[in-house]
Amino acid sequence: MGTRIRLTRATRAVVRALVHEQECYGLEIIQSTRLASGTVYPILARLERQGCLHSRWETDEVQARGPRRRFYRLTPLGLALARSVAGAGGVERGVGTGGAPVRPALGGAGG
Repeated sequence: MGTRIRLTRATRAVVRALVHEQECYGLEIIQSTRLASGTVYPILARLERQGCLHSRWETDEVQARGPRRRFYRLTPLGLALARSVAGAGGVERGVGTGGAPVRPALGGAGG
């Protein structure tokens, strides 16, 4: 069975922000979603580990501007996830890597 991708409200917001751009960096996603960096960056890392995103470090000269940026873009699996997000409405759900919606895991902090 494939990896399960948690689709929280924040994850859906991040995926929506990425689907509207060819490639964007973390701060753009934070500004677009209005989520905290402590929420966005772990989601980006998780989506990349699960094969939904590809990232690359900026290679241009950045000394005058500041630290270099890390750019993110959706992979084909990420695009399938985005289609699922678009069809999910307001319901939180999990998605298997095969693209088929699955029920979210029960339990968690409270049991």
